Amino acid sequence: IQQKDKIGEETQDINYIKEESSQIKKKIDEIKEVKEDWFSKKEGYSKEISEIISRVKILKKDRNEATSQVKVLKKERDLLNEQISKIIGSLKGLNVKKGSEPRINIGALKSQIEKIESQIETSIMSFEKEKGLNKQIKDLKKQINANQETAEVSGEITENEVELNKFKKEAEEKHKLVKER
Repeated sequence: IQQKDKIGEETQDINYIKEESSQIKKKIDEIKEVKEDWFSKKEGYSKEISEIISRVKILKKDRNEATSQVKVLKKERDLLNEQISKIIGSLKGLNVKKGSEPRINIGALKSQIEKIESQIETSIMSFEKEKGLNKQIKDLKKQINANQETAEVSGEITENEVELNKFKKEAEEKHKLVKER
């Protein structure tokens, strides 16, 4: 009977060990599933991180290109601003040279000279009157010569103002491009 009891106990022990083993295997399988889930999540995060790093590299490259373009645009704008300053200085000098004398219409003066010359050639007049008309022609020619320089300076001023406006417009366009970048 003792031996039967002993065998019965051993059988119970074996059954207990089998059940424990079965439970441990189930727990191991559950842990394996959890481990696989975490591994899948880790792989997903690794993939996301790689994609983000790729996007960051592309954005950094784009930023560096934009920065280079901005530097070039700023240099171009600065050169234009230098030219603008030079033209403004030149315009100040020309305005001083021009003075504040009123502009005289040189074409009208020439027309007046032609009328007087025509009158001298076609009309009969006294020597004194002819001498007076010749003096008047001489005075008109002096006015023309005096105003010729002023007219040239005015022409230079106009040319410089046109060039100045062109450079200002270009500089403004460069500045807009810089702001956009």
